[in-house]
Amino acid sequence: LYSRWHRQPIKTGQAKRSRWGRMGPRVISNTPGVEVLSIEEMRSRDEVWRDWLTQDNPYAARDRRSMEAGAGKYLNFIKMILRKT
Repeated sequence: LYSRWHRQPIKTGQAKRSRWGRMGPRVISNTPGVEVLSIEEMRSRDEVWRDWLTQDNPYAARDRRSMEAGAGKYLNFIKMILRKT
């Protein structure tokens, strides 16, 4: 999934629904042995980002730099609830 999603970079000004937003549910639902119960944007987005960005690790430090540069308008947290069939 990761490589399929990242082949085309998101351009500035692109609609909020990224390529993943259009294709992700279809890719997941076509995966053998998986039933999609729900895929949605998390309502706790701002709270989750605030919590993550205060963490003391190299990944959060890198994300802090990205968020300070304005990446927050393009990033989100997606919740997927799946059932193994």
